[in-house]
Amino acid sequence: MPWPSSWLFRASGSCRFGPPRPLLVLALLAVSAHFAWAEDYAVIVSPDVATADLTTDELRQILYMERRFWSPGQRIELLLSETDLESGSFLLSWFYRTDAAGLRQLILSKVYQREIDLPPKVVAARSTSVYVGRGNGVIAVVPVSELRDAPVKMLSIDGKLPGSDGYALRR
Repeated sequence: MPWPSSWLFRASGSCRFGPPRPLLVLALLAVSAHFAWAEDYAVIVSPDVATADLTTDELRQILYMERRFWSPGQRIELLLSETDLESGSFLLSWFYRTDAAGLRQLILSKVYQREIDLPPKVVAARSTSVYVGRGNGVIAVVPVSELRDAPVKMLSIDGKLPGSDGYALRR
């Protein structure tokens, strides 16, 4: 398809109001893909949790449902996002390194082996921060961009908060 004659082209090969050059398009796509994928995920807890920092290993123990209490008497309630949502797919690929069926199998095996009493609750992303803010001992991993005005506490991981260099939960 020819370009409209109203578009002006210079003799040097540059264009003014003309079609974009392939390299420029590729560069813009690469930059936008970088920023689209460079999102940090926050570990949020309900306000009653006394912990302010977790190590990556402690977070792993909580997400694998191996650690069940914040302190004696205060149970950890793990909240997962639906696996087809952004934070759910992030946890599946980054942390669990499995698909939704594999996570379901892990949870069912923990329930049947009586390692956990109840499976983690699964909620939609928009209601995650609200649910965490109203709960007791609740923990969830959410994209920083989806944090709402709910009264939640953001935990640092290995002493770093989202946005810091070397933050562990970055896609």
